[in-house]
Amino acid sequence: MKKSLIRSAMVFAIPCMLLFSCKKVSNNEQVTPDSGFSNSPGNIARVNTTNSNPGNIYDVEEVKGAGTAASIYVATNGNDAATGTIDAPLKTLTKAITLVKPGGTIIMRAGTYQGAVINRGFGTDSAWVTLTAAPGEAVTLQGNPRGTSVATIYFYNSGCDEYAPAGSVCASAYWRIKGLKIMSIAGGGADANAVKIDMPHVQIDSCTLCCAVPDIIKIVRTANFAAVLNCEIYADSSVVIPGRNSQGIDITGADNVRVIGNYLHDLPDVAMYAKGNARNPIFAVNRISNTGFGTPGTGYNAIMLGQQTDENRLVDGPYESYDGLVVNNLISNVSGAALAASSSYNARFYHNTCYLSGQRIHSGMLISTEGGISYTPNKGVEFVNNIFIQPAARPRILTSTDREYTKPTEGPLVFKNNVYWSSGAIPTFVWRPKFYNDKPFAQWLAAYLEIYGGVDNSMNNVNPLLSLAPGNLEPQSGSPAINAAATGYATYDFYGRNRSNTPTIGAIEIIQ
Repeated sequence: MKKSLIRSAMVFAIPCMLLFSCKKVSNNEQVTPDSGFSNSPGNIARVNTTNSNPGNIYDVEEVKGAGTAASIYVATNGNDAATGTIDAPLKTLTKAITLVKPGGTIIMRAGTYQGAVINRGFGTDSAWVTLTAAPGEAVTLQGNPRGTSVATIYFYNSGCDEYAPAGSVCASAYWRIKGLKIMSIAGGGADANAVKIDMPHVQIDSCTLCCAVPDIIKIVRTANFAAVLNCEIYADSSVVIPGRNSQGIDITGADNVRVIGNYLHDLPDVAMYAKGNARNPIFAVNRISNTGFGTPGTGYNAIMLGQQTDENRLVDGPYESYDGLVVNNLISNVSGAALAASSSYNARFYHNTCYLSGQRIHSGMLISTEGGISYTPNKGVEFVNNIFIQPAARPRILTSTDREYTKPTEGPLVFKNNVYWSSGAIPTFVWRPKFYNDKPFAQWLAAYLEIYGGVDNSMNNVNPLLSLAPGNLEPQSGSPAINAAATGYATYDFYGRNRSNTPTIGAIEIIQ
């Protein structure tokens, strides 16, 4: 998505809603919540995913023709030999998938069910299929009848696979799942995600996703135009003990994926990333907290453009991600970096608010050469209008890596109108291979000018005066972040409000 789209489009925001209670860290290691920002209860930005949404600034695919064909009902007391009407419901989701038609809706009555492999019953571009709970009824999907090695919900077609060669064209799902709780099971194998998507055109909307040994949501190369919207995503070790590298959302190679308006928390590893030649991913208006503490003494990042993919899977170029956008996110209490660019092309980070990240490794920002072909350095990274508040014990704002002695990024490299702050300590910077130890802002400025010809005009060692009330990282009156942002990088804020002509730095716009 181009910057001009953010500048000029309109957005329709559904009002914010209360979310969920605080949960323990997923590896049985209790992490003390940071002072003032917790999971309970908070607000989350919402996005409009209804039909005819011309003002969708994050370019979420329009769902067309939903509800234009017959509805099929499923109930715990149903019978798969029945007709699937409200008075004669089916018993399993698997059976419903064999009967649903393009434009149809599968409506599940209250209860707990097994999931399914969705390998038929697909919709069309003009007639999407919907899977949803009956109004006012709670539905949980957990486990798959095909065994513990299969995701609870698995969108599959024989022509669609993460190992597919570049340019592969496979069947499209045109499915939206809305308003369900989807969980994996204890003892699940490496592919026992809560949701795995191999096919294009799938949306997971307003769902609760939890509790998997591997990644909770896995989106592979052939799952272009997938979207995860308005969901709660977390690990809970009292239900399923996650694996050591269990991420929230793992996007490997898919193009045009949208991760918008979600609440991710208590994840043992990276909260979300796009890698493996992923193109045009957008991570926007998400809230991430208490993440990356899954392995004692080790840290993991919140949002990454890039990471590390096996080189044989990088079939579409040398970079892990291309043209990624990370905008208007609220990030708190992370063991690793809040925002990271790793072996990616044109990685953009605008108007994010990051509080107490880098608690074990890295810093608020990380620029690394973890992946790509032969550890490809990034090319083109922008950090503009972000707030970083670092813990006094680790006041590091920026870290780079020099894997195999390559420089972390080719230009252009842009740092503009950010706020750097650590209460009780002076912010520090590490820029390898220029200097390997923490240095003050002045030494970072000199290195940045020497290597890239750049000037970082960010406010260093300046308190942004955020409200740290539960669920709130809003600049208070008198904050130096207000009216201090560079213009033209995001028309709307975390809550879908218009930004002013002199916008606020960070995710939340304040007009005074």
